[in-house]
Amino acid sequence: MESISTELVVSKENGHYTNGDIGGVHMGLETIEISRTVAKKSFIPLPIKSISSTDDRASTFLQASDTSDMRLVVDGRPLYVSRVVLSLISPVFKEDFDTQSRQKMLKLAVEYKVVTLQQRCEHFLLDQLQKNPKKLAPDKLILYMHLAETYNLEEVKNLSFDVATRTSSDLLENTEGFWNLPHVVTSSLFVQRLKLFEQAGKKINKKLNEAETHCSLYHKNERWGDMLCNKCMAAVGKVAATEITQL
Repeated sequence: MESISTELVVSKENGHYTNGDIGGVHMGLETIEISRTVAKKSFIPLPIKSISSTDDRASTFLQASDTSDMRLVVDGRPLYVSRVVLSLISPVFKEDFDTQSRQKMLKLAVEYKVVTLQQRCEHFLLDQLQKNPKKLAPDKLILYMHLAETYNLEEVKNLSFDVATRTSSDLLENTEGFWNLPHVVTSSLFVQRLKLFEQAGKKINKKLNEAETHCSLYHKNERWGDMLCNKCMAAVGKVAATEITQL
C-alpha cells in the first residue's frame, strides 16, 4: 500500500522545481494554498535531468517506499519523497510542516490533558509571533489567533492581538478566517488600531509645535516664509516616519 499522506503539485521553472500558482499542500480534505510569493521562495534545487526515468538516482523517487510520506506531482509525474528531506532543502516547507505539526499536537495535548506538550506547542506559537512580527504572513497570524481562542492560550492571545493591531486593516479584513474570530476580538482590535493612530498623531503634532517654536527663535533667516526650515522639517519628518512604521 502506498504511504501517502500529503500531495504537493509543483511545476518546472528555470531548471528548478517549485510549487505552482495552482499548487497546494493537501492534508486529507484540508487544503493549504501557497501564494506566488511563497512559491518563489521555496525553490527545490533539483536539476531537470534528475527526474528522468533513465536516471538511477531519480528512479528511487518514482515509486512509494516505507520512508515516503509525501507525493510531489511534477509536470504530471508523481515523485515520492520524505517530508523530512523536503524540510531540509526547503526552509519554507519546513516552517509550514512545523506549524501543521504543532497544531495537531496542540489539539491532542489539550484533549488528553498533556500539560507539558501543550506548553511546548504554546512556546512554539509565541516564538513564531516574536521572531519577526512585521513579516508574519496574515494567514498565519489569523491561524494563531484562532488557536489561542480555541485552546485558551492567554499569552498567545495577547501577543497575537498586539501584532494584529500593528497589521494593515486591509490585510486583516481580506484574510480568510478573520471575520470568524469572536466579534469582541475584531471590534477591540480596530478600536486599538484607532487609538494607536491617535497616539501617533499626538506625538507628531507635539514635535511639530516644538519645531515651530525652536525654528522661529533660532532659524529665522533659514525659514521659507511661515514654513519651517529644512532642518526642523527633517526633524519632524523623522518622528513621523518612526511613528508610522510602528503602526
